[in-house]
Amino acid sequence: MRQLQYSPFKAAWLLLLALALPISLHAQANSARLGGTVVDASGAALPNASITIRSLRTGLTSEVVTNSEGRFSFSELPIGEYELSAALEGFQKLVRNDIILLTGQVLDLTLALQVGNIETVIVVTGEVPLVQTASSTVQTSMTERQVQELPLNGRNPLQLVALTAGATITDAGTVGGQQDNRGLSVNGLRTTQNNFRLDGSNYNNRFFGSAPVLPNPDTLQEFTVQSANYSARTAGAGAVVELSTRSGTNQFHGSAFEFLRNTMLNANNFFTNARPLSAAQVQSGLTKQPRPPFKLNQYGGTIGGPIKRDKAFFFFSYQGTKQRSAPSSVTIQSLTTAQRGGDFSNITTPIIDPLTGQQFVTNGVRNVIPSNRLDPIVRQVLDAYLPLPNAGNNLLVFQNRDVDDDQYTAKVDYVFSEKNYLSGRYYDDDNNFQRAFTAPSGFFAANVFRNRSLSVRDTHIFSPTLTATFSGAYSKFRRVQEPQAPGLRTLESFGVNVPQSIETSFFPGVRFLANPAFQLFSGGGLEQTPTTYDLHAAAIYTRGSHTLQFGNDFQFDKLYTLDASFTPGTWNFNGQRTGVLLADIVLGLPNQFQQDSGRTNDLRESKYHFWVQDDWKIRSRLTLNLGLRWEPKLPPIDKLNNLVAFVAGQQSRVAPDAPTGLLYPGDPGIGEEVFPRDYNNLAPRIGFAYDVFGTSSTVVRAGYGVFYIDPALTIYTRTVSTQPS
Repeated sequence: MRQLQYSPFKAAWLLLLALALPISLHAQANSARLGGTVVDASGAALPNASITIRSLRTGLTSEVVTNSEGRFSFSELPIGEYELSAALEGFQKLVRNDIILLTGQVLDLTLALQVGNIETVIVVTGEVPLVQTASSTVQTSMTERQVQELPLNGRNPLQLVALTAGATITDAGTVGGQQDNRGLSVNGLRTTQNNFRLDGSNYNNRFFGSAPVLPNPDTLQEFTVQSANYSARTAGAGAVVELSTRSGTNQFHGSAFEFLRNTMLNANNFFTNARPLSAAQVQSGLTKQPRPPFKLNQYGGTIGGPIKRDKAFFFFSYQGTKQRSAPSSVTIQSLTTAQRGGDFSNITTPIIDPLTGQQFVTNGVRNVIPSNRLDPIVRQVLDAYLPLPNAGNNLLVFQNRDVDDDQYTAKVDYVFSEKNYLSGRYYDDDNNFQRAFTAPSGFFAANVFRNRSLSVRDTHIFSPTLTATFSGAYSKFRRVQEPQAPGLRTLESFGVNVPQSIETSFFPGVRFLANPAFQLFSGGGLEQTPTTYDLHAAAIYTRGSHTLQFGNDFQFDKLYTLDASFTPGTWNFNGQRTGVLLADIVLGLPNQFQQDSGRTNDLRESKYHFWVQDDWKIRSRLTLNLGLRWEPKLPPIDKLNNLVAFVAGQQSRVAPDAPTGLLYPGDPGIGEEVFPRDYNNLAPRIGFAYDVFGTSSTVVRAGYGVFYIDPALTIYTRTVSTQPS
């Protein structure tokens, strides 16, 4: 099975090398496509016109000649500002300035030449409209100015993605509070179905199926969100979010910034202000509720410029984020000294003794629990971890939400010739933060996210009608979570006779849950390290009114996980034993106890996708987009053999005591791959774009496609603990 699993990957490398050898392995950043038709004053097509495009930032120049239908095309142009000119003997030369190409954009222009001397130049100034007339894809682009100037709380560019029609930022369907970015839902689809791409390569945390921390706004050149009808070139059922980092130019440019928030500048929370002062607060001289302590500083800078004019360019950016405490407080319910001693006489709800079925009555007082019935270990836990109320019967808590985040981006572009250009980018983010809970101060989970991404992309123009690209990327997103609690004492250290199920090198945590009153909760010990290698090869060939694209995408994912969250045990209290939650607690009567032996996985998954796309300009105002992807599904394997299969009625021989139907690698018919392969995943795409008035101002689009979902790898890690019912 192992040979079958990995031999296609070797074949993929050989195929990519075959495609890449004539390209000399040079590359560029994210790109756009520009084409059009040259006509005379009557609208007749003009063949053999010379079309030249020049980058205003780097000086890169390309030239093509229109075909017999007056068509021209520039494929895989680096994004940025351009000047376009058209010249033909017997006609005045036309120069169009201020053409701005955005990530993933497909622009189709009509250039009308006037009869006259070729030495006469007509200059047209004004930005080309962003309306795409040759693609059925529905997309929204954010320019460099918008990315940098629109207000962002926390400088997270993901917030700008939500400006796309049908998009919303949500925690629904995510592993709430654990991901390093929130979820994005577009057109009602799941948050795990999007495909994020950075500089043309995949940029997804495969464990969560979400976006990792994105480069800061000063690092991004722009981004584009394709929300519907995208071509066969892209995979995924949700949105395709294409982000492009900035590049250096022929001029040196730099910037520096700092953004800050501070307790002294913040207003207090409305509900905090409305809370009455406690006796202790009045005695200390306070006249109103204090503002929670909070400091946030985000600072950094960028620099870019030429290494060699018109040939080599560099760009570097840094952003640091430092946050201390939280901008608001939370309130939890605590137990008074009397309640910890069993006196609940101030509560009207009868507290029922689970041994007798009668209400507790001590010395003629209802709802008072005898001291000999109280759990002494619980009393130690409460006194050590749960402070007494400081706001009526409640406890006002300032959560631990410290953040230390350092982000670096370095990029180099090199122009070998007008037909060959190279780009390489390295991105590094070290994000250390405290994951807060609705718990007393000192309970949190210390998280360390270390994200690395390296990409190289090549473009070679073989002829005016044929362009090929090759790109490769390596990404690693490592997360380690360690529980924290005041004094780092486990419940076992207080005398609870539940030893930890496995030994760990870190504090295993506390999981004493009494919802909705309070939690003595510090999260669980975790490690998740998804690693992705992806390779892409594509070619664009233009012939007559057809623009044909074809290519392949290969991706290899690794995931190592360790989940020791439930190894120390979890105690849940809900009030069902006595009818009153707080009484259940002091009696030491949980409604549920849960413990496991931890889970580890070492997954491998390979993907081999092939695609073809034809954009056929049927009429000057009508373009038909036809495409097909083939996405065979090869199930992951686990090097530790911890994946679980399900075959109804069959008993495992590897684990004879396992529930009937649960099978493991080594059982009859079960190899390393516990799920069947699926080779018939064909994904057709069809759409059209119609320029209604021929002025590029109103375009009607429609499309149809079949899309396959790529599950987040976290689903496979849960097959051991989540059994079919």
